Amino acid sequence: MPLRSKPSVNALLLGLLSLALLASGYLLGRLHAAVVPATAADAGAAAQARQTADAADRLGLTQERAAVASELGRLQAQLARQAQDLVFYRSIATTTAPAPVTVQQLRLRAGTGAHRFDLSLVLGRPLRREDPVSGTATLRVEGLRAAAQVSEKILDFNFNYRYLQQNHLEIILPPDLQPARLVLELHLTKPQAGVWQQIIPWVVESP
Repeated sequence: MPLRSKPSVNALLLGLLSLALLASGYLLGRLHAAVVPATAADAGAAAQARQTADAADRLGLTQERAAVASELGRLQAQLARQAQDLVFYRSIATTTAPAPVTVQQLRLRAGTGAHRFDLSLVLGRPLRREDPVSGTATLRVEGLRAAAQVSEKILDFNFNYRYLQQNHLEIILPPDLQPARLVLELHLTKPQAGVWQQIIPWVVESP
């Protein structure tokens, strides 16, 4: 009876190695299936966290802007009160020597376009004064720029009249200027040289 030869050691090792590779592939596949959902869940959580952080940043910026606007409004009101007080004290100081020119009317309205305003200004004379008056006027706007007080020169114009002079002027403000008051400086040459100043709170009439 012929004898059968035993399997070689190399063939046996090769078979065991094949089985080990198949088992490893199976385990890796299961591990990948378990890891992928966890990774997707982590990505979703990270996206949600980013959205929450962005919303918090936007809320903080909105609150900061509201606080800045409130502070600007408070400063503007304070400047307006100071302007009114200054006008009052100036009027007391000049009651014994009235200026030869007076501001009889000043009306400020919104103009056609952004940062544009129409100013109606009537210059007059005190009572019992009939001699001509002439000179130049400078109009400045005082207010806030970047939370700092500034004074911006807007325009100059001439005046020459005996009783009244009506002036219709256009004011164009810089976009970053928050106006608080108007400062009108009158530089007279006739009937006598001198400089008179009047301060008016910035109030825009409704259309």
